[in-house]
Amino acid sequence: TDYHDIDYVHVSDFAPFFEIDAHWDLENKRLAKSVRANHDRLGCRVFNTHLRWEMLPKYSEDQHNNHIEQNSSTGALRPTCGKFLYVTRNILDVCASFYHHLSNQKEGTYTEGFPRFARDWMAGKIPFGSP
Repeated sequence: TDYHDIDYVHVSDFAPFFEIDAHWDLENKRLAKSVRANHDRLGCRVFNTHLRWEMLPKYSEDQHNNHIEQNSSTGALRPTCGKFLYVTRNILDVCASFYHHLSNQKEGTYTEGFPRFARDWMAGKIPFGSP
């Protein structure tokens, strides 16, 4: 596929957030038609996510649990349903970015200041904060 010829408005057109319900046909338990169409144009399935590694699916919808491997050194389960590029960021950058994200939402906007947010996030009082 020549990726330069694919027209899109935002990277989420082709790499939607895995955990967003709008990207799924929940009734039929599959990707939404628009997401499938963009993946077909791209020639592969690509997702963006903020899920922790342990929250990611361990097998694809057409595979079974026997396609999970266990890492011999750590004992962690490793999915064999695809290729993963796992990127982590500096904890301070993550905190500031999430604060701005939640503060600028149309619904459920975070209204407190950053110092309070940082304390609550680090204490696990805000989703995806420290356990």
